[in-house]
Amino acid sequence: MRLLRFRTLWPQSPAPVPRPELALVLLLTLAGLATRVAVWGFQRVPGVRGLEHLREAQALGGAPVGESPVPYLYPALAALVRPLAGGDLELAGRLVALVAGLALIPLAWWVARSFVDRWPLRLLVPAAVAFLPLTVRYSVVASPDALALALLLAGFGCVFRERTIRGGVLLGLAFATRPETLFASLTLLVLVALVRRDLLRGILPGAAAVVALFVLVSFVDRGSVPLDLPDTAPATWFERDAVLGVESLTYAAAGPHSGPARWGGLLADLVPYGGYWVPVVALVGLVSGPAALLGAGLVPLLVAPWTTFGDHPRFVLPYLPFLWILAAVAVDRLRRPLFAGLAGLVVVAGLALSVAGGEDAYQRNEDGYYPELVATGKALGPMIPPGSRIMEQRPYVSFYAEAVPVPFPPPAPAYDPAVDAIVASSADFVVFHEGLTAVYRPVLLQFATDKPVVFYEPRFRPVHIDDDYIEGRVLVFRVVRPGGVAALPSETGIKKAIGVVPHGPEHFMHGVLMMRSGNLAAAADEFTLAANRFKGEPEEAAAWNNRAWCLAESGRDLEDANTAARKAVDLEPANPEYLDTLIHVLTLLGRTEAVDYWRAKYDEAVAAQEGGS
Repeated sequence: MRLLRFRTLWPQSPAPVPRPELALVLLLTLAGLATRVAVWGFQRVPGVRGLEHLREAQALGGAPVGESPVPYLYPALAALVRPLAGGDLELAGRLVALVAGLALIPLAWWVARSFVDRWPLRLLVPAAVAFLPLTVRYSVVASPDALALALLLAGFGCVFRERTIRGGVLLGLAFATRPETLFASLTLLVLVALVRRDLLRGILPGAAAVVALFVLVSFVDRGSVPLDLPDTAPATWFERDAVLGVESLTYAAAGPHSGPARWGGLLADLVPYGGYWVPVVALVGLVSGPAALLGAGLVPLLVAPWTTFGDHPRFVLPYLPFLWILAAVAVDRLRRPLFAGLAGLVVVAGLALSVAGGEDAYQRNEDGYYPELVATGKALGPMIPPGSRIMEQRPYVSFYAEAVPVPFPPPAPAYDPAVDAIVASSADFVVFHEGLTAVYRPVLLQFATDKPVVFYEPRFRPVHIDDDYIEGRVLVFRVVRPGGVAALPSETGIKKAIGVVPHGPEHFMHGVLMMRSGNLAAAADEFTLAANRFKGEPEEAAAWNNRAWCLAESGRDLEDANTAARKAVDLEPANPEYLDTLIHVLTLLGRTEAVDYWRAKYDEAVAAQEGGS
């Protein structure tokens, strides 16, 4: 314990910055900006996590979009920048991330100066931040990750330079952006208490002031503190394992039993995104005197398997700058220039390999690419009442329509229970995306692929369709319930647009829906198609029976109804339901003798059924 108090375990104040080195850092920052501009166009849709923060920015601006359980700092900055972005909130969020991501480049160099003596090795760190895939990607997507990491790294740097109050404030602001940074900050404070306890007198008040303000505002506004840890994220948006777009997302239940598997996923992401063997080199730097303090930034890696709900490259982003600094430290500790040069080349090769193999990572969208949902949201916004609640598999439509997002209820085993659950929910509108529905709600896929279901389900009314993307057809329905949202003007003119949706083969289901909506004549035709499709199967009799009932009730053709009813009875002569339909048709035809005959058959069937039970 006494050894830990030695001043040699605390970084010494670095020498003045040579102008050439400062110029190179500036050049790297400009090169990092150029890289981010080059990939800007690929990141067109924010991830679900980013949308949660942007939705809070909408709420801060007065939009009736409901509460979003996220911290306030990033949403507040996005709301402030929004006027400068021409009112485009997504662009505002991306600009905040861009500024923070660019700031990471000189910040990483600034922190490295406290631990790395050779200036060429120090420059490896800002170069990695400037060009490697994850630090680039999260600088151009609407997400708080770059901001939280920049604040955390700046807080570490200020603590190492003994600017304690400033460091505490920055660590507090990192917490107010991403509360999971608390693990790294608390570990740093423990190490400081062991090595330089006197510094806590400045760090603690600065951090406590920000955190106390954050907690106070949260309780006044919401009655709780939005911790926004990954395991408390909107996991209902992700159900079961699926491959969405080009990124595989695995969301398992949180718990110690799943920790090893998640460590494997995190470490697997560290390899391509961290410079392949560079994180291993960093472990050597971790035992190099004062650089051990940087290990505080890696502590969340030990906790992450129990605080995340899946494997995602975003979860390794917070560790990368610390690993790159530690790798530079490890090389710097090799005092022989030849060995240091060779080791430096090894590190450069690993980083370059990440850049060369990361083309897909630069272009990848956070949770898949859904421009059709963006277009649908922008089109729907002007049509729906303020504060409308939209149920969807991904909360994009609700965000762009400035509405309240509602996740789907748990998957139901069949069509009718699934629709009933939606009607029983608080949703005013429901969105069916062809690809997402096929993965997550296959029993409801007909709402994106089957015209009769779209038209005749009486519990929904179609209000909008987007059919511009292959396997990305989007249909929006108004949920019909007493006291629900009134009909939209778009409902009257949508029939022609729905013409692009094919007529599916589920004719029996079509007939049932048409019966429910009162379209008996059309239902009879569907049951004929169903009977022909089910030839020789038990469903054939049910189809003929339903056709007979529809024809009889509509008065369309009683003789045809009689024929259909007899076909059903011929197929299942002991079915009381089918006998009842035949009796009903014969009664309408006025054939009394036949009615008496079949009524006796009906009584026999009922008695046999009751006796069997």
